[in-house]
Formats: sequence, structure tokens, C-alpha cells
Amino acid sequence: MAGEGSFWSTDWLFGDKTSSPSVVAQAKQAPSSKAAPTPQQGSDGPSPERTETTNFENWILTCREFVEGPKKRTCGMTVAVRKADTNRTVLSWTIRANDKGQMVSVIETLPGISIVPGIELKLEKGAAPHKVPIEICEPNWCSGSLPMDKGFIQEMSTSSKATVVITSSAGQPFTFEFPINGFEKAFAKM
Repeated sequence: MAGEGSFWSTDWLFGDKTSSPSVVAQAKQAPSSKAAPTPQQGSDGPSPERTETTNFENWILTCREFVEGPKKRTCGMTVAVRKADTNRTVLSWTIRANDKGQMVSVIETLPGISIVPGIELKLEKGAAPHKVPIEICEPNWCSGSLPMDKGFIQEMSTSSKATVVITSSAGQPFTFEFPINGFEKAFAKM
């Protein structure tokens, strides 16, 4: 099931054992493009001169231009899956450069997942699923990342949907299928 209004069994994510096993979640689109200066006082890092957020179909591209520091511009693009009735994010996927300049995919989800199997990411036009190891689990979220090579970027460019499989701490797999349209356009602006 792809697109808005797709149904997934995600009760374990919300701790709701009394409701039916299916809840509505959807890939959320961002509002239209906007740019605004966002001064940050008292932060440890350089103050951004300007932050620009642009919607590319299912992806939200956020770029910050800094006045000081070695990096003048940093960008990240995100697609989020939200529970429809509460608008709570249950999964987010961000693509950004790491400290060494290599592009990485970072997937974050709610806690209550099994660490060992990690996260499985399958792209519509991909040959095989990608294994995303869980690296951090905090009380409110868990996260894993995967380096992106040219082959992975090509798979992303030709796919219009992705499937993410996460295993609950009880061993039950949960599948999220959602649209990733607009990847190529957003990635080109990074």
C-alpha cells in the first residue's frame, strides 16, 4: 500500500493494545517553500545566517547558510511517516552529509524495537534490501544510519516508494511502505 492513507499495523509503536491492530499513517508533505533568517543566540555552533525549507513532493529539504565556520552551507532532506489521527511522527528518514562529507541515510523510529535485526530498507527499484544497523536507542527514539554510494543513490532516483521493516522488541516485524517522490530534485539541490 503506497501513498496517503496507507494502513500499517503499528500498535506496538504507540503502546495501544486495546485498539484494532491497524492504524492510519501517512507520508507527510511539507508546506510550500519558505526562507527566513533564524538567528540562534547562545548555541555552541556557528549562528546560521539563513534557513531555507523547500518541499519536493514527499521530501522536505532544509538548508542553512552560516556566517562563520568551515562549512558555509549545510543541507538535509527528510521524509516523515506520521500517524494520521495524532500527526505523531513514527518514522523519519533523513539524508545528509556526515562529518567527512559522505552522504548518509539516517532512519529514526520510536523506541520498543529489537536492536539486533536492525532496520530493513527496500527501495522499489532496488535489487536487494539494505540493512540499516541500529546505532542509538534513547528513551524516546532509536536511530540507524547507512552510507550512500552511487548505486544506492541511483536506486533512490528511480524508485517512487520505499519499504521499511522494523522488528518490535517482542519479535514481530512491522512494515511501513511510503512514497519517496521528489528525491532526485531535492538531492540535486543539496
